[in-house]
Amino acid sequence: MTTLAARTIAPALVVLLAAAGLVLTPASSALTIEGLHPLVPLTLHKAAASVKDQRLEVKYPDGRLGIHPWPDYLPRHLRDQLIQAERQLWPSGPSERVAFTRHGETDPWLILGSQSRTTTPILGEWQLVFDEGKWFISDGTKRMPLAEKGRAKQPACIVHAGKRWQIHLLPESSDSTSRSSLSEFEPRASWLALRQ
Repeated sequence: MTTLAARTIAPALVVLLAAAGLVLTPASSALTIEGLHPLVPLTLHKAAASVKDQRLEVKYPDGRLGIHPWPDYLPRHLRDQLIQAERQLWPSGPSERVAFTRHGETDPWLILGSQSRTTTPILGEWQLVFDEGKWFISDGTKRMPLAEKGRAKQPACIVHAGKRWQIHLLPESSDSTSRSSLSEFEPRASWLALRQ
């Protein structure tokens, strides 16, 4: 099989297996993002949302986007937001990402990730790294700890595109997930990036 054929078949295989229920969904995550369709990014303009019972919900004509538990230190009411979200399918389960941008601004002020794997991009060259039981954020030269053996540390502070960000590892990020016949144990993390 050629490399091109393998690249073309692999995503289609993941979608077919997910539809057949053969791709495992991970055990509970600290952060759950609901309402996203696989391989179809969601973009909402001038969206509004409120938090009730630690759940942020955004209704739109074709459905609803839910995020829970919503961290207490984030705003409980959002207005005029550009929301960009996507779900990616993996053999061991999906991962999601949602970015919030205020009306009139070009860069997000908040990015949330659920069930992210090691090497998941966070901001520019900054990505998640899992090494020897610890979560880090790294730009390839610098490495900052986020958690060690399930215990979250204080948020890491980074500068990206001239702006200061706090990277929070959310509670209950796992060191491993359920094994499927298609994958080995895979560490995952839920996180958020908050612009200061």
